[in-house]
Amino acid sequence: MWDVLKEYPAARIRLEAIAVKRLEKYKRAPLEKGITCNSMTQLVGEGATPLLGTNEALLAEIKRLRERLVCLESENAAMSAKLNQQQWEVENRLAEIEMQICGASSSSSLEDNNERNRESII
Repeated sequence: MWDVLKEYPAARIRLEAIAVKRLEKYKRAPLEKGITCNSMTQLVGEGATPLLGTNEALLAEIKRLRERLVCLESENAAMSAKLNQQQWEVENRLAEIEMQICGASSSSSLEDNNERNRESII
């Protein structure tokens, strides 16, 4: 995917902009990292007898992370499909432009040949 992004800097810039927006969105949203850190220190402090609430907090964190992973995977699939569509559109547009250029250059060479033929007649 990085090779595609290197070839199409506009797509790379757009993806970076989306990533920055999402990062800012998640920075504003309250994160549950504090709960995880506190529960880990409680586990260490208690030794072999972890608190029941700690296990529940860890299970809740695991559940949240799994849901986040599913969300990210679906976003990744959608972005990949969108990128493939845009790549296809760009390749088709490039092919159209190349055909126009080839058509224009061949028609200009025909005009040059016609001028030479006219000069040779004179």
